Formats: sequence, C-alpha cells, structure tokens
Amino acid sequence: MTNHIYAGFWRRLIAGVIDAYLISIPISVISGIAISVMAWNANNFLTIEQYLTRLFVINLLTLVFYFIVGVLYFSGMQSRKSGATIGKRIMKIKVVDSTGKVITFRKSLLRYIYICFYQVF
Repeated sequence: MTNHIYAGFWRRLIAGVIDAYLISIPISVISGIAISVMAWNANNFLTIEQYLTRLFVINLLTLVFYFIVGVLYFSGMQSRKSGATIGKRIMKIKVVDSTGKVITFRKSLLRYIYICFYQVF
C-alpha cells in the first residue's frame, strides 16, 4: 500500500474555486448573450408570460449545459495522466485511487455525479 498525503480543506477549496471560475465565466457570458439577444428581439412582440417562459428555458438550458461541461471537464481532466484539473494542478493536488494510480474516466464521472447530487441533497 502506498502512503498518500491528503490535501487539506483549504487547498481543495481553493482548487475548487479556481475550477468553478474557469467553468462559470464562459458559461455565464454565453447565457448573458442569449438572454440579451432574447430581450433585444422581444421588443414589444412578447407578453410578459412569453418572456418569462423563454427566460426560464434559457436558465434551464444553462444549468444543463453547466452540468455537461462540468462532467466533461472534471471527468476528463482527472482521468488524464496528470490526474488533476487546472485548479488542482495549481494547488499541487492529484486525484488517485487507493493504489496511487490516476482514476479512470468512469470513476471520475461517478465521483463528479456523486458530488453534484450530494450538493443538491
């Protein structure tokens, strides 16, 4: 069995914040542009109900897009040779299994989905 040094709370938190910003900023810009285009095109042609429905759909699609990008980013980056996302690399953290090997894409995917559901519930 290999001795592992576990990253502390603050290092993991900072790595998570870095990763969250790397994902959130582009998605927020895209979502903002979509909302602006919808509002600009709406002018006087949409009722408030139609506008709010479209706004709801854009926000829902943003959440789905955020989840998909998160799955690809975290699962893909953590299962690569480096075993870390950009935030984790900056904080010198590597995600490994109990034998010290980089985790597989499947394990990383299940880990990300578990973390997402854990945060919701």
